[in-house]
Amino acid sequence: MTTDKQKNALAVVACAAALAGLAVWTRSQQQSRTRLARKELTHLRFDLSVEEIEVETERILAKMKRVDDEIAAISGSAVTFQNTAQKLIDLDHEMLSRVTNVTFLGQVSADKETRDACNKADEAIEDFSKLSKLGIQFHQNLTEETIEVKFLHQELQGLSDDFIAALEKGDDGKYKIALSYPTVFPILNTCTVESTRKSVEYAFNRRCIDKNVAILEEMLELRHKVALALGYENHAAYVLEQRMAETPTKVKTFLTDLDNKLVPLAKKDLDNLLKLKEADCDKNEWKFDGKINMWDFRFYMDQFVKKHCSIDAEKIREYFPLAHVTSELLAMYQELLSLKFVEISQPHVWHKDVRMFAVYDARPQKNGHLVGHFYLDLFPRPGKYGHAACFTLQQGCANSEGIREYPAAAMVANFNAPTKSKPSLLGHQEVVTYFHEFGHVMHCLCSEVDIPRFAGTRVERDFVEAPSQMLENWCWENEPLQRLSSHYETGAKLSNELITRLISTKNANTGLLNKRQLLFATFDQTIHSKAKSNTAQVLKQLQTEIMLIDMTPDTNFAGSFGHLAGGYDAQYYGYMWSEVFSMDMFASRFKKEGLMNPKTGLAYRELILARGGSVDAGVMLNDFLGRAPNQDAFLLSKGLKA
Repeated sequence: MTTDKQKNALAVVACAAALAGLAVWTRSQQQSRTRLARKELTHLRFDLSVEEIEVETERILAKMKRVDDEIAAISGSAVTFQNTAQKLIDLDHEMLSRVTNVTFLGQVSADKETRDACNKADEAIEDFSKLSKLGIQFHQNLTEETIEVKFLHQELQGLSDDFIAALEKGDDGKYKIALSYPTVFPILNTCTVESTRKSVEYAFNRRCIDKNVAILEEMLELRHKVALALGYENHAAYVLEQRMAETPTKVKTFLTDLDNKLVPLAKKDLDNLLKLKEADCDKNEWKFDGKINMWDFRFYMDQFVKKHCSIDAEKIREYFPLAHVTSELLAMYQELLSLKFVEISQPHVWHKDVRMFAVYDARPQKNGHLVGHFYLDLFPRPGKYGHAACFTLQQGCANSEGIREYPAAAMVANFNAPTKSKPSLLGHQEVVTYFHEFGHVMHCLCSEVDIPRFAGTRVERDFVEAPSQMLENWCWENEPLQRLSSHYETGAKLSNELITRLISTKNANTGLLNKRQLLFATFDQTIHSKAKSNTAQVLKQLQTEIMLIDMTPDTNFAGSFGHLAGGYDAQYYGYMWSEVFSMDMFASRFKKEGLMNPKTGLAYRELILARGGSVDAGVMLNDFLGRAPNQDAFLLSKGLKA
C-alpha cells in the first residue's frame, strides 16, 4: 500500500481544481556505511516538540492562505500560468516536506503527545474538508486501538514456544494478545483450539466498530453529496473518471467476469477445507457443523498447504531472517535498477530501530549522482501505524528557480521483532510484502518528474500498485529464493525441492483467496454507488454471496478497513486491476529476458518508475511492453485459462 498521509496540503489541490480550465497541469552487493554530508541532508525533521509542531502548523496555514488569497484576487483577464498554476506548483513543492514534519510522526512516534499534536496538525491543514477530518479521525482511532484478549497457556496449543514466550503475561497468569497482524495471524493460522481462534477473529473484526463504522458511513453520505453537487451519479462515478477504468460499469464488468471464472476454483477450495475440518472433528471426537467459519478459514488453509504442499510455514520462516532478507533485497534492487544504496551512520530518525540509506545513481552517464533517501521502520510498537506501507516524505522535484529537493520515502512495517533467543524471522508472505512495499519506495525515489502533482507514486490509483506487484514475483522464483534464504542457525539455503514445494503454494487456495479480494473490491464499489449504506448488512450479504462463507455475527471489518477512509475509496478494485499489468510486465519482459537482466531493469526504471504520473499509465505500458497489455498472464497466475 502506498500512502500520502500528508496529502500535499490539500488546499493546493482545491485551488488547482479551480484552475483546471487553464490546462496547465499537463502531464507532459554490499552496502557501505557513511555519515551524511550536510549538502545531502533532507529538509525533514523528526525531533520537533509539540510546541514546535503547533507553531510550524500555523506558519504552513498562513503560507497556504496567503498564496490562495493572492490567486483568488487575480482578475480573469490577468490570469497567466506563472501567476496561478506555477505558484501552486511551487507551493506544492515547498509544502510536502513541511507538512511531513508536522504530520508524519502521527503515524510512527512512540510518544502519544507527539502523535496527538501531529494528528491535530493534520486536521488543521485539512480543516476546509469535513471528509478529510473524518478520515484522519478514522485512522487515528485505528492506530490508537488498545483492546486485548487474554488466554491461558493451554488455550494457545499449536503455537510455537517462541511465539508464546514473546507474549506479555498478566498477573492472572493469562497471556495478552494484542490485535496486531504479527500476533493475530499466527493464532488464526496455527492455534488448534477452536474457541481461541473464534475469540481472536471476533475481536479482530470488531476493531473500532463502535467509533469507525459510524465515521465511515457518514463519509459515504458526504462523498455521495459531493458527487451529486459536481454532477455525477455517485462517488464511484466521480472518482473513476480520472482512473484507467474510467467508469463503474467497467469496474463491475471486470470484477464480475473474474468472480464467475473463480467460482469453480473457490468451490473446490471450500470442499478441500471442509474435508480437512471433518477429518479433524472425527479425530478429536468434536461435533462437525458442516461449514467453514471465519475462524476456520486461515487455519484450514494452512493445514491444506501443510498436507498437500508439504510446507510448514513456521519452518519456512526459519530460512528468512530479516537481516539477511534485507541485505539481499537491497542488493537485488540495486542490481536491477542500476542504483547504489549507502547506509547512513548516526542518522536523524524518529526511533532507534529506524535505518536510513542514501541512494546513488549507478547508470554510466549519472554514476555517483545522489538520487534520494529512504528509511526502514520495520518493527511494531504501541501507537505505530499497524499495516505495511510506503510514506512519501519529500518529493524530488525542481521549483521554478530550478532548486531541486531530493526525494525521501519511508517503508513502515510490523514484522516480528527479534527476541532473546531468535532474530527477527519473516514468513514467506512477509518477504513478499517487503518486496512490494520497497517497490513503492523505489517508485518514489526513481521519479524524474518536476511537477510534484505527478511525481513518484502519484499515478492513476488503479495503476499505482502494478509496479510493486510486479516485483513480488521475484519471491516466487528459484534463483531469488536461493539468495533470500539463509537458515538463521546454519546459514543453509532453501533446497531446490523445498523451493519447488514453496512455489506450489502460490496457487493453493487461490479461489478463496482471490474471492476474498473480490469481496473487498465489490463491497467498496457497492457502498460508494449509493446515497447511504448499512455497512454491516452489505458486508453480510456480499460475503456469503462471494466468499461462500458467512460473516461472524456482530462483526464488521469496515471499522478497520483503512483503505476506504482515505486514498482507496471506490478504488480498492485497483489491486486486482493492476495485477493484470504487473503480471503482463513480468511475464513478457523479465521472465523472458532474465530476472536480473540489468537492461530490462533499466528499461523498467526509465519507462515506468521515472515517469511517475506525467504520462498516462496505458502509454507507459505500451512503451515498456511494445504492445497493448492483455490479461493472459494475469489469468494464468490465478490458475485460470487465458
